[in-house]
Order: sequence, then C-alpha cells, then structure tokens
Amino acid sequence: MKTKILIVDDLAENILALSRLIEADDVEILTASKPEEALNHILDNDFALALLDVQMPMMSGFELARLIRGVGKGRHLPIIFVTAQSTDTRVIFEGYESGAVDILFKPLDPHMVRSKVRVFVRLDQQSRTLASQVDVMARLKEEADAANIAKSRFLANMSHEIRTPMGAVLGFADVLSQADLTTQEKDEALASISRNGKLLLRIIDDILDLSLPDD
Repeated sequence: MKTKILIVDDLAENILALSRLIEADDVEILTASKPEEALNHILDNDFALALLDVQMPMMSGFELARLIRGVGKGRHLPIIFVTAQSTDTRVIFEGYESGAVDILFKPLDPHMVRSKVRVFVRLDQQSRTLASQVDVMARLKEEADAANIAKSRFLANMSHEIRTPMGAVLGFADVLSQADLTTQEKDEALASISRNGKLLLRIIDDILDLSLPDD
C-alpha cells in the first residue's frame, strides 16, 4: 500500500511543482485547491503528511490547519506549511501554534523538501508494518486460544470416555472378590470386565492414532 500525502494550494502550478518534487513509487499524492476539498480528502483517506500553502485567498493555511485538527482523522495528522514569508517571524510562530511539525520557505530547496517528506513516508511504512505484525500476532493468539479450548474439551471428553469402562472394570473386579457368587454371576462379571476392557483398549488406540503424526 502506498503512503498518501495531501498537498493543498490554490495555485495549480504550485501543486504540480511540489508534486513533482516528492513523487515516488511508494507515494500516492492527493491534491486540493479549496479548503472543503482538503477536508473531504482527510475524511476519506489516511494521510501520512499534509503540505499546506499558507497564503490562500479563501482561507489561510493556518485556519485550514485548525479545521483539520477538528476532524477525527486529522487530529494527529503531521502538517508542514509552505510559505514565501520567510522574514516574518509571526508567520513562524503562528505556524507552529497551528500544529505544524515544520515550515518550508520558498524558494524551496528540492533536496530538503524530499528529505523531510521521506521521513514521514518511512514513519508511515514502519507504522503499517508494525500494525500488520500486531494483527498477525493477535490472529496467532486467537488460533492458539481456540486450539487450547479444543484440547481442553477433547481431554474432558476422553476423560469421561475412559472413566466409564474403567469404572465398570474396577466395579466388577470388586464383585468377583466376593465369596458368595454363583457361577453365573462370576461369568457375567468376567464377561463385563472383558467387554469394558476391550472398549477401554479401543478408546486408548483411538487416542494414540490421533496423537501420532501421519507417515
């Protein structure tokens, strides 16, 4: 997935120039020339960075930044302002007070612009990689939990299946220890022990078949 970057400027030539500076195979650039376009983009996309021109006729970049901070997806969006007012310290102060992480001054230094943007591209990619790894770990944990539940149910069921014939074997063994049994009662007790013993052996064989790996 490509990292999305938003460029906002009222002049198409400025958007084009800045887009060409930061374009890359792993970057998707969305643009807006009006504040409402920018806000709609932010509502519909997850951006790693927004580049806002400061001097726009309908609304300054600072005013737009404050609006962006009021949008759920824009609350923590990194914003870099682009301005030609490099000598006005009030612009710098207002820029950072509006939530900027940086300010770029015209004429733009291409190397500096690309370097600063690549920092946020890498941060976004690392964040998505980490999120993917967390999702994988969570899925593996769910699978392990499900396997443990299935194992517990299997053991509980096997315990019941083993105890039933084992109880019969032990019970009829106690019956045989009595001295006053008739021959018929002894035969019935022995037959029951044999029958339940075979059942117990079959259950044990089934368990071993399940636990042994296939060749």
